[in-house]
Amino acid sequence: MRKDESIETLRAIAITLVVSLHLTHDAPLAPARDFYEFLSYTFQNLRLPLFTVISGYIYATRPVVSGKYGEFVQGKLRRVFLPLVCVSTIEFLITALAPGIHNPQAITSIWRIYILPYETYWFLQSIFLVFLLVGLIESRGRITTPKNWLIAVAISVVLHFGYPAIKIKPDFFSLGSVSYLLPFFLVGLGIQRFPSHMMSKRSVLAAGTIFAASFVLQQLNWFRGGEFINSSKGSLLGLAVGTSACLILFKVRRGNRALAWVGSYAYTIYLFESFGAGVGRRLLNIPGINPHLYFVGVLALTLSVGIAIENTVGRIPYVRTFLLGKHWPTLPSSSKVAAGA
Repeated sequence: MRKDESIETLRAIAITLVVSLHLTHDAPLAPARDFYEFLSYTFQNLRLPLFTVISGYIYATRPVVSGKYGEFVQGKLRRVFLPLVCVSTIEFLITALAPGIHNPQAITSIWRIYILPYETYWFLQSIFLVFLLVGLIESRGRITTPKNWLIAVAISVVLHFGYPAIKIKPDFFSLGSVSYLLPFFLVGLGIQRFPSHMMSKRSVLAAGTIFAASFVLQQLNWFRGGEFINSSKGSLLGLAVGTSACLILFKVRRGNRALAWVGSYAYTIYLFESFGAGVGRRLLNIPGINPHLYFVGVLALTLSVGIAIENTVGRIPYVRTFLLGKHWPTLPSSSKVAAGA
């Protein structure tokens, strides 16, 4: 299936925001700390919501069909779970055993990364569970009409606010974050499946109004020292900013060849973000370096390392399956769509 250049462009924006905001607390940015903290705050309710809305949209282009849920699960085990386990294991072993690592972790605690949130991989744990949950519901034909979709969204919003209030500990396999991601995933599904409703002038106008009001409140909260209103992820304001902004971005999206090219590597960039950022931080940890040069440099290197890894590992049979979730070399092409690749 030919990839939609406009969707890949949005994916490039999402991965750039994700990587960027993971750098904002780096020590070399201290001279411009206020600026980067403001940058992080401003986009905190867009970066992962946009990534998740895109996931829901792409899922809806090839959804689960009745009787194929088992094949769908197999596809997600290969595409998401297997790379999650393999890459997180490699990162843990490096941080535990490599020389010169600050605060190395005990190798005996490796079991924790497979059942508890670990670094940025919590997102992959949660989105994997979201896929399984929505796929199960879809396999029973429950989200086929706008009305049923609205019911599903309403339930997800209740969970979005209700589950964190329960404060269940420990957070096994980032289960708690499923309630955070689920509304955004369903928004993406709705955009693809019900465009006449989601992309209508009325819907976009409502989204624009909500975004303007919620974004102004979010910014006002920053300049009031964070005491005005709760604007963190998982808050009502955060949900309003994230969903309305994503809806607008999908409405105005345009394809850009260069960004779409970067976006096509977004999954690998996310998987190996810590490796790319580690390379960039070491190369650019130069005394007196301009903070903006450091930021742009590490960002560029993080993206580049992810792209380079896919272009090298992606050519190696079997290894590409374990590290990138690509198909086994002998997998028949007829099985790819059924597996939810």
